[in-house]
Amino acid sequence: MKIAPDEKIHAVLFDLDGTLLDRASSLELFLNQQYDRFAVPLSDIDRGIYIRTIMELDRHGHVPNPEVYALAQGRLHLSSELSAALLNDFKTIFPSQAIPFSGMHEMLKSLSSMSLALGLVTNGSVQSQRPKIEALRIADYFGVLLISEEQGVRKPDPEIYRRAMRKLDSTPANTVFIGDHPEADIAGAARLGLKTIWKRNDCWPAPRQADGVIDGLEEIPALITRWRKAK
Repeated sequence: MKIAPDEKIHAVLFDLDGTLLDRASSLELFLNQQYDRFAVPLSDIDRGIYIRTIMELDRHGHVPNPEVYALAQGRLHLSSELSAALLNDFKTIFPSQAIPFSGMHEMLKSLSSMSLALGLVTNGSVQSQRPKIEALRIADYFGVLLISEEQGVRKPDPEIYRRAMRKLDSTPANTVFIGDHPEADIAGAARLGLKTIWKRNDCWPAPRQADGVIDGLEEIPALITRWRKAK
């Protein structure tokens, strides 16, 4: 991809879940522990079946938590009281059990050393997203941190990207968005003119619009360096 000199990359925006946060591993860890905490009322359900069912219904974080446990109530024949207790347990404990993808801190430090303005744009509630950010210890890297519930607008609505860019004094031509979801992250940012990097995963089909594709976070600094040097 050719980057003109007046389009030198100035800012990088990140998605959270599935991009910096290894949500699948975090959820699997949590569900194992949840099963242990509720071992008696869940004793008639195999551990593996319980974990697989919740993870399937969760759809990588794109189904609201109350809906996940409401569906699980029917699928696993749970009582309404147990379903409500499991949901409350999820809301209370899961956000703080955040497992990062390998190399996350090293990558963020590297980008910061390149004089890039960094931002985080994530869909979700403050109650769920703030504890994840705190658990990952990443807030200090970002000049802007937008959570959709606070903003009243969600990706892929272009307004949430615009707000982040205004705060970082950047434009679509010199901003990169990095995420894992083909629509909410990549297509939404691309429609506004941002350059995009898709973090490949097995959950979603590859987006058409991505300017770059990575398998690991450690690939990001070198890719952006190449783009900044492109003539």
